Amino acid sequence: MSKVCFNSSQFLSFIVIYLIIFLIITFVLFIYFKNVKQKVFVKNNISRIQEPERTPEPERTQEPERIQERIQERIPERTYIGPRDYQNSAIQVGFIYNNQDRYALFQTRISNKYYYHVIDDTRFGIRIIINSKKNEQLFDGDDVYIPELNSSFKIKLYDYVGNRYIPYI
Repeated sequence: MSKVCFNSSQFLSFIVIYLIIFLIITFVLFIYFKNVKQKVFVKNNISRIQEPERTPEPERTQEPERIQERIQERIPERTYIGPRDYQNSAIQVGFIYNNQDRYALFQTRISNKYYYHVIDDTRFGIRIIINSKKNEQLFDGDDVYIPELNSSFKIKLYDYVGNRYIPYI
């Protein structure tokens, strides 16, 4: 007679345990794949919903005059730049020069008064104030005398008005 590792009752119990384990694993895999398919379906639907319809861009063959007209249509009659102007900040507007020296010219505008200064070329960059009559605006070609430098200079202004924020464009 051949020798058996376990008897029939033990064999039956092992088969039942293996069947239960097999069913549990099958159930878990079924639930997992069902959820994965639902997630993929949900992701695909979300991406379809969020994807905007693509419309062809219109050709931009308008003349520059028409573009300017369209911009002007969006701007109201009175545009108040107000405090968004270059208030209280110095900007370089040009330079002053004579036969020997050249210095950058900076302007600070506060309401309707203009304050000018230059910065010397030493390593400390000392600010030298330029006094104008009643803090009026200086123009290209004006002559100014700076007592600190003991010399007279001509003004050369850049042809740059500056960018200003207009919220209606």
